[in-house]
Amino acid sequence: MSLAILCFLTAAIQFPVYGDQDLTARQIMQKADEDNKTADSTYLLTMEIRRGDSKRVRKMKMWIKSNDQGNDRSLIRFTHPADVKGTGFLTIEYSDRDDDQWLYLPALKKVRRIASSSKGGSFMGSDLSYADMSAGHIDDYSYKLMSSEMIDGNDCYVIEETPATEEIKKDEGYGKKITWVRKDIFSTVQVKYYDKHGNYLKIMKFSDFKELEKAGVWIATHVVMIDEQKEGNKTVISYDEIEVNTGISDDFFTRRYLTKEN
Repeated sequence: MSLAILCFLTAAIQFPVYGDQDLTARQIMQKADEDNKTADSTYLLTMEIRRGDSKRVRKMKMWIKSNDQGNDRSLIRFTHPADVKGTGFLTIEYSDRDDDQWLYLPALKKVRRIASSSKGGSFMGSDLSYADMSAGHIDDYSYKLMSSEMIDGNDCYVIEETPATEEIKKDEGYGKKITWVRKDIFSTVQVKYYDKHGNYLKIMKFSDFKELEKAGVWIATHVVMIDEQKEGNKTVISYDEIEVNTGISDDFFTRRYLTKEN
């Protein structure tokens, strides 16, 4: 997941050519990231936060754009219901330092920066953390190819990811992740998350894959994060509308635009 961060460059220029039998775990993860990117993308999303029999539904719009270094910038703005309308969340990724994240709360008319030490916290009361809302960097983890496994009829690589540093482990709150990547379209279909003691925390599942022919990429249009520590707790995200390569302005990804509620 993370929640489908995308960027497109021509395959002949950006993507290294691998023989499937020669792929290392790191190459698989890099290819999964690179092969399913667009220059920019816009989504209308529905988020359902489920707690047993109760359910909270939130609507939001998300814009994503990649820069020349391949780092993503994303802006999320909530549009429904009234108690969260206008709330904005901005993420700026960097190659050489920690990502920046800011949350705008319209009721307070304030922008709050998310500290690295707080990125393990819940994003807007959901089962996703602030760390989950960032695509992360390939060098943040070490990778081990564990096996192959069938998921929903699709042959997948199974890869163990462990934080490259103690600081990353502390900030994200994960001791390791196990990721399943489809061999045919190099898309992530499942991620299991474990804490620093090895306890199984949660699982994210991706389904209903759609090929965006305009960009030549695949995207999961249904994402579920299930809390394995609290029965009945899960967050479901559905992609209602998708647009790609529309030429989103860089102005979207600024703190000034973050506070623009309409």
